[in-house]
Amino acid sequence: MAKIETAVHLKWIEEPPAALETRVGRQLLVPCKASGQPEPEISWTKLDQDKEQERFVGELIFNSITEKDAGTYECRARNRVETDLVSRTNLTVLGK
Repeated sequence: MAKIETAVHLKWIEEPPAALETRVGRQLLVPCKASGQPEPEISWTKLDQDKEQERFVGELIFNSITEKDAGTYECRARNRVETDLVSRTNLTVLGK
């Protein structure tokens, strides 16, 4: 008999904080994890009015923060079955 997969609602495991502050040159990993069935894909978008939106898949990692990294980022958990989970983080970058 075939196993029937049951949909499990999307929910945050680790929702990104609403605001983050760090200094130039620091390393930063911004958490964003969700669960559900089917398993959701996590993607990030930097929301910037002046240019095309930048997209990142998986974790949002900065090896060395610059002032250009400051801004609002949107994390989206999507499994194409349910309404996406969306959370925004405002990143402030302080000088050295």
